[in-house]
Amino acid sequence: MMNRRFLARDLTKVERVRSSALEREQLFRRRSAASASSAVAIDVLAEEGESLRRSTAQVDDIMESGRTIIGSLATQRERLKATHRNALSMINTLGVSNSVMRLIQSREKHDRYIVFAGMALTLLVFYACVRYASSGSSAHRGSVETLHPMGPPPS
Repeated sequence: MMNRRFLARDLTKVERVRSSALEREQLFRRRSAASASSAVAIDVLAEEGESLRRSTAQVDDIMESGRTIIGSLATQRERLKATHRNALSMINTLGVSNSVMRLIQSREKHDRYIVFAGMALTLLVFYACVRYASSGSSAHRGSVETLHPMGPPPS
């Protein structure tokens, strides 16, 4: 029984060595065939060069597209600035004074502070709830078990 296992193991080792030797032989044949045929090597290099040229052209197209997008964003920014200026001039034309405009802007600033304070307060309340729930769960567990009419729940 023991000999059969050793023979089977040795047989698999021999098969692995043969298959690796066969693979090695095939790889060397491919390599020697490739090096023997310089025309094939030149064709491969030409294909690589053409692929590199196509890749370079694609990168150039992508870069040009990026430049176009950035240019259009800058144009849109200028257009929005001009619209804002026109809106302010219309408001001034309608009779809204600068003091009212400053009041609106300061109110906007105060509203922002109120929003941030509300967010911070909400986070603190959430933290306190989580803290209370995690620390209080073990303390409340004992009192619930003692109040249970059938005794503690089975584990």
